[in-house]
Amino acid sequence: MISDTSARILTTDGLLENQVRIGDRFQIGEAIFEVSQPRSPCFKLAMKVGTSKILKPFLSSGRTGFYFRVVQEGNIEARNAIERIYSDADAPTVNEITRLYYFERQDIAGLRKAIGTEALSEVWRRDFAKRLERLARLR
Repeated sequence: MISDTSARILTTDGLLENQVRIGDRFQIGEAIFEVSQPRSPCFKLAMKVGTSKILKPFLSSGRTGFYFRVVQEGNIEARNAIERIYSDADAPTVNEITRLYYFERQDIAGLRKAIGTEALSEVWRRDFAKRLERLARLR
């Protein structure tokens, strides 16, 4: 049983960051998940490979992964089909949000789009809003 209070790792195959959008919803078994934000590499990745120099190439690869929020609890089993049941073609992809967060930090149009993406986690939207405010003060 997957619930919104369960911290679980769900490994998928075929969901690529340049094709998955923030807010996309997927049904797996009885459960429904919504893409909420990209994964961010942390010190644990650098420790595992033995160098902090891995972080930039890792981010540049576009293969960061992403987090789901549970929209509907339900039973899932290994090898259940993953069916996209909702996608907004105007929402940013996971890759677009990652690029905006780490590389294109002054993209005002991108920041506005991200802030307006309700499915993007509140922490990320708040960070983008603060960045947009700082950029506005500098202009």
